[in-house]
Amino acid sequence: MRALILTASCLIAGLAMADEAVVRVYSLSVQERLETLELIDVTAEKAPAEHDVPMDAELAEILKDVEALEQASALARD
Repeated sequence: MRALILTASCLIAGLAMADEAVVRVYSLSVQERLETLELIDVTAEKAPAEHDVPMDAELAEILKDVEALEQASALARD
């Protein structure tokens, strides 16, 4: 009987402690993501092959926006 009471109280205590879990969500802004990528600083260059698909307009626009952000942050640092 004592073992049953001890087991039940341990189970109840464990369940009570499990309810105290905290879920944290982290979200980075675009600027923070760029700074993180700058810290990683991984670059690669590859010459385009003849059979490669040309870059689409949406990707070109994204790259243009990123370049503008990089120039703006470089000017802000100076």
